[in-house]
Amino acid sequence: MSLDDLQIFYHVAHWGSLSQAAKVLNTNISSISRRIKNLEDSSGTKLMIRHSRGISLTDAGQRVFTHAKIVCHEAQKFSTTVADLNERSDKRLRLSAPADFINTWVIQNLHVIQNKEKGVVVEITANSDLDELEAPLPDIELSFESTARLDFIEKPVGSFNFHLFCSDVYHRNNKLHRSHKDLPTRDFIAFTDHSPFFYLNGLMPIPKNTLGHLRVSSLTEMITAISNGNGIGFLPSWVDDPRLKRVVFNQISTQPQSIALFLSYPMHLRGSSKIEISKKQITDQLRTQPLAINGAKKREIKNDAIVICSLFSQTGLMAPWESNLSLLSKRIVEKFNRDGGILGKKIKLLTPDPKSNWSEYGNITQKLIDQEITRHFVGCWTSAARKQVIPAISNQNGTLFYPLHFEGDEVAKEVVYLNAPPTKSVIPALEYALSKAGDVDSFIGIGSDYVWPRTINEISSSYLKAYGVPGSKVTYRYYPVGFTDLEDEIDAIAKLSERGKNSIILSVSLVGPSLKEFLKFLSKADIDLSRFQIIAFDATDLDTYLLDCSKIEGLLACWGYFEQSTQNPIHDEFKTICSKDKRLATIPIIDPAVSTYNAFQFWRNAVQRAQSLDHGDVTAALAETRISCPSTGAQLGLNKSNNILNRQSFLGALQKDGRFAKI
Repeated sequence: MSLDDLQIFYHVAHWGSLSQAAKVLNTNISSISRRIKNLEDSSGTKLMIRHSRGISLTDAGQRVFTHAKIVCHEAQKFSTTVADLNERSDKRLRLSAPADFINTWVIQNLHVIQNKEKGVVVEITANSDLDELEAPLPDIELSFESTARLDFIEKPVGSFNFHLFCSDVYHRNNKLHRSHKDLPTRDFIAFTDHSPFFYLNGLMPIPKNTLGHLRVSSLTEMITAISNGNGIGFLPSWVDDPRLKRVVFNQISTQPQSIALFLSYPMHLRGSSKIEISKKQITDQLRTQPLAINGAKKREIKNDAIVICSLFSQTGLMAPWESNLSLLSKRIVEKFNRDGGILGKKIKLLTPDPKSNWSEYGNITQKLIDQEITRHFVGCWTSAARKQVIPAISNQNGTLFYPLHFEGDEVAKEVVYLNAPPTKSVIPALEYALSKAGDVDSFIGIGSDYVWPRTINEISSSYLKAYGVPGSKVTYRYYPVGFTDLEDEIDAIAKLSERGKNSIILSVSLVGPSLKEFLKFLSKADIDLSRFQIIAFDATDLDTYLLDCSKIEGLLACWGYFEQSTQNPIHDEFKTICSKDKRLATIPIIDPAVSTYNAFQFWRNAVQRAQSLDHGDVTAALAETRISCPSTGAQLGLNKSNNILNRQSFLGALQKDGRFAKI
């Protein structure tokens, strides 16, 4: 087995096609086939299967691919290091970024990045043109999404809102004012269906059927079209072009949409002067852009009041769950104030409504920081919302106390993670279900289509392969968040129950209304579920307590708290707080409610420990802060390396009465 064979295998597996790999490697298909055969012969097993659509990896091939990626990335790092020895690497900066960002910001600000006094040569490459293994590693990579590169350190730079723009000439010639009487006749420029910015079309302040004038696929094309007077279109706030004019219609409100920007660099360059200087130059320049939502502009928050913000939606898809936590936040703060507040001052709680719109969580956070109101936030139900908040609080600009399950692959020192990572939720539930299942005919994963379900399903796939469940028996299906028309899914489960004879594991990572509706359908369906082991990772008593759960009894969930199985004095005190609210007194208490209480405890105790309202002092005090957790009555603290609460998790089984109990 040679390194060349392994690298060729990696490319074929990565691209899913021999022809595409041959094109990237500038060779022919027969040569690649021969190398793959060499690798299969030396390993003594079949690694991939060819078919009309390309190739599929066998279970053995998937395991080899995982290791091949690591080996090939290390080889790339070595090649880059050797190349750097032959030149003055401190005089060269390799920068990669999305082509749109290069054209709309990097080129215009090259004088800042280049640092002419030191004679730095900047090599700029579009991310899409940067082959993952063939090109040298970039020194700095800017991207609109989290980096997929191994051994890279990532920092959020900030979020930038989109606004409507037109050219100054178009504005003047069309007599654009703030009336919208003739909006449908305006020349609105839209994005094509295959554009990554297609979702912005839905924010246009006109009917979709009027978006036929002109369509573009990129931000670069959008700037060109707007500058040439072709109409009105959306652009991000980092665009600084004197030829463009912001368009605002008083009588029409469009939902703001933002895009996050991330900066990453190789771990082996941590602390190098070149990286530190370039990072500062890029981030400082970005934060001076007009209309930008700055990711981390340092400001001192006024200390004339102790203010904290509850980031839970009271309207929209997630309101039936989040609004209860908003009410609970009020009752917790009332209790703290009755006990004397903090440092002799009363606490003021802000309860804005993000309206279940993920980007709005970030917009609210940034606004409160920019207006010097608070840097402390408790909330977000979904990981998608949390990831919108992180750019606003990055570089120690704020702190988010997050009370729900999370993926475990995110490193944000500004977030305090109060619930369980997959090692304490997904894996224990899978272990239990597999131990009960015995031989497995099928593993079906049904999830909402966003980051948390997809991440835990990736983890599930790896665990199932290690357990010996072949990939041919594993299926995943995803639905839009909030999708409730799930009768076809129930029908598919019914047909599956009629086939085979061994166990079926049903893994449910739906959230919000989708989860509640699915459980309702399943509890009423005429399906024999005796062969099923059902895991619903996000299910709580709030989703099931009104259902007749006789048919889905035994359904598994994994949390750090189940009300029916908890008894201790701290829990009694917490229940008293909940009972002060009319609505909360009539519904089950669920784990995210306990985590919300823990969040406010951490914040209060850290302020008291620091004896200061300064954000830096409070953040520093968190590492040594302890709280009394209602789930066990124990004193708990944070893991100092990752800000995750050291808290037990439990498996719970659904009872016939719709309540979960520890098992």
